[in-house]
Amino acid sequence: MSEDDIHKLICAWLVFSLPRGSVFHHSPNEGRRHVSYNKRLTTMGTRWGWPDLEIFTPPAGFRTPSDYRPIFIEVKSKKGRLTANQKLVQQELRDAGCYVFEARSMQDAAESLAPVLRLLRHPPYEMVSDR
Repeated sequence: MSEDDIHKLICAWLVFSLPRGSVFHHSPNEGRRHVSYNKRLTTMGTRWGWPDLEIFTPPAGFRTPSDYRPIFIEVKSKKGRLTANQKLVQQELRDAGCYVFEARSMQDAAESLAPVLRLLRHPPYEMVSDR
């Protein structure tokens, strides 16, 4: 299964599983572009290596409301590897107090989020399976 396929499955599952009031977002900063466009994106704040998904949930959606903080998920295929930029950005986000997870399947995403959030639908195979 491709990284895009896994990403789409995780997003479909998040729609039905995140606590009420949650929002998630994907910044499309991957892919080949002209050098001048990449420079423009960089000067506008694009960070190469930024995780695939950002999740923001109200404090009441956390298992422990005091653990309220942003959540980031890097989606990878079974054989995919983190780049040096991804490793750096993930460490910076962790140092800033954020949760950062890697998911190679919808199940990985669910297993990462379940201890932190009050998910509405768990496990993910209630909707679709990616295994």
